[in-house]
Amino acid sequence: MNNRDIMNMLMQETYKWIVGQRSVYGMRAKRIGGADRERLLPYFKSRVLDSARVALVGRIDNPPFYPRLKDLGLSVIDFREMDGITFVDCILMSKAVQRSDKDRLSILFHEMVHVVQYRYLGVRRFLEEYLAGWIKNRRDYSSIPLEKQAYDLQRRFDRGERFSVESKLGIFFLF
Repeated sequence: MNNRDIMNMLMQETYKWIVGQRSVYGMRAKRIGGADRERLLPYFKSRVLDSARVALVGRIDNPPFYPRLKDLGLSVIDFREMDGITFVDCILMSKAVQRSDKDRLSILFHEMVHVVQYRYLGVRRFLEEYLAGWIKNRRDYSSIPLEKQAYDLQRRFDRGERFSVESKLGIFFLF
């Protein structure tokens, strides 16, 4: 299977997975409120925070199509080891990882950056950019441009810098 075939298969399967996970977890996910909302408000517009939901899960599961990828000899991102993942505007945070309140908020910030990326790009384009970045960078998670953006802004958040995430990402997403 060549990269184009892999990309097409991944686009179809991952899109279904994202939409399905958002549907399943979106029903039980909670709005961001209280101290978390207050801490994130300088970085995100109210409407963005209002649209996002967070669900705590025992562990983040890998997609059901992973065995097919492994059969093709592809290395995959092991989501079971992740602290969080974002499905459009529904954020899952793993309870399996013990973390301080500061670390939890940092992870939530990172996932909120992905919420803004989804808003700018839409689901399909976000997915295209994410998967193309993964394939182009030899399936290295840390080299995916959308992740690099989120981690860069997360580091700035952790240092206490003040900025608008939408403004910073708008620079990348000018059409």
